[in-house]
Amino acid sequence: MKFVNSSNTGDPSDIKQVLFPLHLQIWCCRYWQLSQWECNEMSFPYWRLYWNKTSVGEISYLDQLFAMDINSLFLIPPFTPFNTHIRNQTRITKGINVIGSRIDNTNNEEELAREHLLHLFIHFNMGVPFDRVLPGIYKIEINQEQQNRLKKVTDFLKTENVNFPLNLNLYLHSIITEHIANLKEELWQTTTIDKRIIDVIRLIEKELDMNLSNDDLAAHIKMATNSFIRLFQNEMHTSPQHYIKQQKIDRACLWLLHSDLKIDNIAWSLSFSDRYHFSKVFKKVVLKSPADYRKGSMII
Repeated sequence: MKFVNSSNTGDPSDIKQVLFPLHLQIWCCRYWQLSQWECNEMSFPYWRLYWNKTSVGEISYLDQLFAMDINSLFLIPPFTPFNTHIRNQTRITKGINVIGSRIDNTNNEEELAREHLLHLFIHFNMGVPFDRVLPGIYKIEINQEQQNRLKKVTDFLKTENVNFPLNLNLYLHSIITEHIANLKEELWQTTTIDKRIIDVIRLIEKELDMNLSNDDLAAHIKMATNSFIRLFQNEMHTSPQHYIKQQKIDRACLWLLHSDLKIDNIAWSLSFSDRYHFSKVFKKVVLKSPADYRKGSMII
C-alpha cells in the first residue's frame, strides 16, 4: 500500500488555494427597550446586526425604507450612512437622539412591547477583506428556528451575568457567520483586492501601534517603494499613509465607543506623539474632538 507523503502543512495536494482568515471581533451584544430611536447619518467602522421583537422600528438608507419586525434580521456593513426611526413618532432630523435602557428579568416584555421598541443589536468586525464591502442595508427573512436562537441570546442578556460562557460566544459567532455567508454575492465585489495589498493591509491592522513607512510596507511584499505606492493607490484609491491615518482614527472610534481606555492611552497606543496631536488629527477627520465623540457614544 502506498501512502501520501504530506507536506509540512498537512495538505497532500499541490493545488494552491487562497483562503481568507476570518478575524471576527464582537464589540458588544445588547438587548434594549427604546422609547426614542431617532438617529441620523450613522456611519461607523464596524458591522451591525439588528433584530427587533416589535414591529415599530424603521431603517432608511438613501431612498430605501425598511420596516423591522420579528421575522427579519438586518445586517449593516461598516461605513453605511443610515437613519433610524420609531414609526408614528415625530421625526428628529438631526443628530443622535436615543432614549432607552437595558431589558432585564424584572421587565415584562409583553407590557414593554406596548410602548417600546425591543431591540437586539450586535456590533462586530471581521477583518480584511470582509470589512471593506459595498455599503447598504441587508434585510434577511428568518424562520422560527432562527428566531428561537436569537431569543436564547436575548434571554441571556436579560440576566446579570456579564461574562459570556464559551458556548454562547460560539453561538453568537455562528449566528453572525451564518447570515453573513448568505448575503448576495454583489456585496463582496470590493473584496477582490490584489493579494499583495491584502497582505499589506493585514500588516497595517496588526501594527497600528507602529509608524510604518512606505519603505516598510513595500519591503513586506518585496516590491520597490514607488511601484508599491502606485499599486496601493490603484487598488485602494488612496495613498498608503492616508490609509494608515484613517485606520488609526477608525480604531480610535472603536475604542472610544466600546472601551474605557483614557484618551491619552488611545493616543499612545496608536503612536501619536501626544494627546494634543491625536485630538487634532481626530477632529480633522471626524469633525468632533475625541471627548465629544465619546459623549455621544450611545449608538445602538
